Amino acid sequence: MLNRGTPTLVMEIDRAYQVSCGGKHTAVVDCFGNLWTFGDNFQGQLGVPDWEVHRKPVWVSHVPNCRFVSAGWEHTAAINAQNDLYTFGSNDHGQLGISDESVNIPSKFTPTKVLSNIKTVSSGGNHTIAIDFDGNAYACGSNLEGQCGLPEAKIYRTFTKIESLPPADDVVCNQSSLAVDKAGKVWGFGANVSGELGPNLSEFNKKGAVIPKNPEVIENIQLYLPDRKSVV
Repeated sequence: MLNRGTPTLVMEIDRAYQVSCGGKHTAVVDCFGNLWTFGDNFQGQLGVPDWEVHRKPVWVSHVPNCRFVSAGWEHTAAINAQNDLYTFGSNDHGQLGISDESVNIPSKFTPTKVLSNIKTVSSGGNHTIAIDFDGNAYACGSNLEGQCGLPEAKIYRTFTKIESLPPADDVVCNQSSLAVDKAGKVWGFGANVSGELGPNLSEFNKKGAVIPKNPEVIENIQLYLPDRKSVV
């Protein structure tokens, strides 16, 4: 079956707690702390050591006691009960944060611990942003359009603190990024071609590329987050 027009029960997963959908893969955390993935694993985004398409959920044994997962386009980030952050999958833009600036590791099939004391994380198209329990935000991956909120338009292969953000509570990434600070204000950064980050649209250079800008507050939005969402 190539597609499904109606929702279908995934019988292999019991008591699912949280789910995240990537480009061609899905990740699920159950109430027992098991991490399950299914879909395309050509870049290792399922966290299992093969290059296959898995049409049924597979258990990711290297992230036990998982409590949160975020699936990007071709990579995945997961947090365990000890608040350690693991990443796996495509690393063509440094979005796993597993190597120094001089080394390019194109992909990683085995989940690798990259940070500790992490509250939440979001995986974008080719970047990742994590927030620790002190409100510090860290980003890695492509910042060519400013989506990491970092000062230089380049690829960051290690997690780097976003100094231009105030203490943050939550974050969500796609091609661009949105962060919620502890006062409930929403900050946007990255490409804003269609108004996805509010009214201040991106400017372009002579080559047609987006000119990166620092994170900016999206006016007239005030949020209150009593707890985390279960679907990202």
